[in-house]
Amino acid sequence: MIERRMSNNIDAILEERRRQHAPQAQTQVQPQAGEALPAMPESEVENRFYQTRRIEGEEHCLELRFNTGIVTFFKYSDVNWCVYDPDAGMIDICFMGFVVSITGRGLVPDLLEGIKTRRISWVKEADTNFQEDEKFPVVIKSISVAWPEGFGEGGDEPEQTS
Repeated sequence: MIERRMSNNIDAILEERRRQHAPQAQTQVQPQAGEALPAMPESEVENRFYQTRRIEGEEHCLELRFNTGIVTFFKYSDVNWCVYDPDAGMIDICFMGFVVSITGRGLVPDLLEGIKTRRISWVKEADTNFQEDEKFPVVIKSISVAWPEGFGEGGDEPEQTS
C-alpha cells in the first residue's frame, strides 16, 4: 500500500515537472489574402536565409533549400574552391565538380565567412517578393547547381532494371 502511494506521488511529481519544462506551443497565424505578414522578431530577421552554427565545431554538410521545396546537401569535405564576386553579388562553391551558385545581397561578411569556416548549416532561396524588402539584411535571391561536364554521360548513369 505504501509503495502504491509513493508511486502515485512520484508519477505526479514527474508529470508536474514535464508540464513546467515542456515548450509552449506556438501558433502561427497565416495571413488572409491581401493582409500584411506579421512582423518577425529581430533575431529571426537576421537569419531568415541562412543559419550559422552557434556552438563550437563545424558542420558536416551545407543544406540547400530551394523555393520549390527541394532540399539537397553537399559535404563540406568535398569543397574544392569558393569564389565571391562582389559585382554579381554571387558566391560560387565547387563541391567535387558540382558548382553551387548563391546569388543575393548582404552575402559578406557573415555568410561567406560562415561557409569558409564550415559553420553554415543551411541556406534558403527567397520564395516571395516581400523578402526583397530592405529590412532583411541578407537576401538569397537564387541558388543554382551546375553539374560537372560529362556527368551522367556514358557509364555514370545507373542501370535500369525491369
